[in-house]
Amino acid sequence: MSAPAGSLRPAAPHEREALGELLAELFAHHDGHPRFALAPEAGDLGSLLRDYLDHPDGRVFVAETDGRLVGLVSVAIARRSAHFAEQARGHIDHLVVRPEARRAGVGRSLAEQALAWLGDHGVARVELQVDPANREGRAFWAALGFEPAMDLLERQL
Repeated sequence: MSAPAGSLRPAAPHEREALGELLAELFAHHDGHPRFALAPEAGDLGSLLRDYLDHPDGRVFVAETDGRLVGLVSVAIARRSAHFAEQARGHIDHLVVRPEARRAGVGRSLAEQALAWLGDHGVARVELQVDPANREGRAFWAALGFEPAMDLLERQL
């Protein structure tokens, strides 16, 4: 599977700085939303992806065009106790494409790569979170077959 305007591949640990730059684009897209507010001492955003890069149940895939990373998706397998019939489920945490590379199929290719990797690892169900106000994001995931499954309730303390 390849991105329309470049190539898809697993990210490498030495690319954390470039991955952090992509994550900064994601956080900027959600600017003002409390779930994406960064602490002043947040530092290296690429370190947020350490668990995906350094764990056998996680991956970061990147889209690259002309030697520049233009998108990423982070994906993980959540393992559950043997008490449950479903002992593994997939989770997509981050998907971002640089503005200049959007609407060219890069996001779809990244998502499909993540889903294929999960399927290859025996995962039958994938979860992700999308802000209800993010109409573009909701439409993107719906086009890939995702649908609402459960409401997330919260309370500020």
